[in-house]
Amino acid sequence: AATRAGRRSEDLPGGARDGGAAGPTDGPIVLHPGSGALAKCWPADRFWSLAEALRGEGRHVLVVLGEAERARWHEAEIRRWRAAYDVRLPDSLVELEALLGDAGAYVGNDSGPTHLAAAMGVPTVALFGPTPPHVWRPIGPRITVLAPPSPSAMGWLAVDPVAQAVAAALDLPRGAPPTADEPQRQAPRSA
Repeated sequence: AATRAGRRSEDLPGGARDGGAAGPTDGPIVLHPGSGALAKCWPADRFWSLAEALRGEGRHVLVVLGEAERARWHEAEIRRWRAAYDVRLPDSLVELEALLGDAGAYVGNDSGPTHLAAAMGVPTVALFGPTPPHVWRPIGPRITVLAPPSPSAMGWLAVDPVAQAVAAALDLPRGAPPTADEPQRQAPRSA
């Protein structure tokens, strides 16, 4: 079967598959609250609030923590997340790709995993602040970028617009490329 990235599922680790469509909407919502640069990270408490809202809607939330979060976060914070959510700590891009393969949607900061999710065709909500999305936005068929009008600290973004963007991402049509006049979605900005 064809995958989001155009490779055959048997070529992917973990058997990632989607039958040629853009991805299973009933798959988990993957949250990646990290980035290599702390300034590019939406506050962890807002990711927590988003996870709570998604769980309240009956969604399975899978939280992916990378090396930066493991080094930056206190062990108590990681235990808190693990007690409440399905938390994964992939040790390689191969493991990360396998986790993203079944995602219904993905939410993350301007980071490598966000670019990978977008390139795989996972409906992706990319959160920007201090970096310009016109330069650094992910490339892929199903992307919503939430960004301030000009570079700003990540505190500009409230939880509700992100939750709305996730809901919209889950409603994106499957398998069809975006229209020529809308190659990638740009969500309304928060005040």
